[in-house]
Amino acid sequence: MKFDIKETVTGMLAAVKGSVKNDWKEVKETTTRFLEMNKNRYAKLAEYRITGKIDQENFESRLKDEKLMLEAEFNTLAIISKVMAQNAANAAFGILEKAVKTAIGIGI
Repeated sequence: MKFDIKETVTGMLAAVKGSVKNDWKEVKETTTRFLEMNKNRYAKLAEYRITGKIDQENFESRLKDEKLMLEAEFNTLAIISKVMAQNAANAAFGILEKAVKTAIGIGI
């Protein structure tokens, strides 16, 4: 299966929206900007895993780092609590990880 970063980022946005629910209107624009700013880095990370340049353990370690960076970005939004920021980052990266696993044929 082919990996599509635009489709994946759209899925990540939907995951964040589902995570923050009633606060989506307030965070939509900033969240979209954060994910768009980071999109190329996410695509490169996915490419490295899909092509085998990094193994699953390294991929998961880097995903963890990326989640922490996105969570830090979310924490800059005064209206998002720490738990909401963690949940939003986890939801977004769950989509990225699933897309990469699907692309390389790993069962989920």
